[in-house]
Amino acid sequence: MPLEKSEDTVPVALYIRTLEGDPDDSLPVQLTALQGYAKRNRLAVARVLFDIQGGRSQFDAMMAEATGENPPFRQILVHDKGRLCGREDELDELRARLEGHGVTVLSLADPEE
Repeated sequence: MPLEKSEDTVPVALYIRTLEGDPDDSLPVQLTALQGYAKRNRLAVARVLFDIQGGRSQFDAMMAEATGENPPFRQILVHDKGRLCGREDELDELRARLEGHGVTVLSLADPEE
């Protein structure tokens, strides 16, 4: 259940994607971790998007919203950066593109990046 949006909350999108052979792959495991982080950090969940192995339709929809006028969220939370891109250079390009629209990415597994 999303937190009520107020001046001290940041609207976020939770992006969940399964990867074959990953022990932390379960959608419920990722969702629980991301929702817990959002709640502890007073982030308002604006979107929850799921993609299953190989499918990227929700990722594409999220990117269209994030790079459009007035994105409905200011941060994208992921379980780990591999959920977004497989290669580091692709992730760097993605982050730069999003930051140009005022949207950041946070990976729970790599919070310092």
